[in-house]
Amino acid sequence: VLLLDEPFCSLDSRNRAIMQQLFLELRNRYLITCLFVTHDVKEAIVVGNRFATMSSGRFKQYLTSEAFVEDESTGAAAEREF
Repeated sequence: VLLLDEPFCSLDSRNRAIMQQLFLELRNRYLITCLFVTHDVKEAIVVGNRFATMSSGRFKQYLTSEAFVEDESTGAAAEREF
């Protein structure tokens, strides 16, 4: 299991996109289980295949990416519109 806590937060947008794609390629090639922590909803949608949120110590898991995006508390729907 690979734990990544905001791994690309300090990168500019171009390099961040490159690293996100590299991460996806490596994760898929080597079938690595990863826990990717991010506050960036767009990044979560790009790199995630399972979604959860944590707020005030409460963990909420979503069965689908659509459920994550449709939950108003995640802010994902607003991000998708831009």
